[in-house]
Amino acid sequence: MDILRNTPRVCFELESDVHLIRGEKACQWSSSYRSVIGWGTASVVTDEEGVKKGLEMLMEHYAPGLHDFDPRSLALTAVIRVDVERMTCKRSKR
Repeated sequence: MDILRNTPRVCFELESDVHLIRGEKACQWSSSYRSVIGWGTASVVTDEEGVKKGLEMLMEHYAPGLHDFDPRSLALTAVIRVDVERMTCKRSKR
């Protein structure tokens, strides 16, 4: 966290639809995929409402609806916001 606070420039990478493609020999194996790489500036969210909002966004993806967060847990949770400045994407040819 100290490194992130001192050097907030970040890069992130996400993958989806990853499938292993078997080959006859070791060097002939490959994979198919889709990926996104992004660059931006990260900041640690410090206020309780901001932490709740960040957790709600994550939970909405996995379990839509309202969530009740324990205040003690919120105080121990770090949420990192990334303001994305640039992104690129790639899809394998296979």
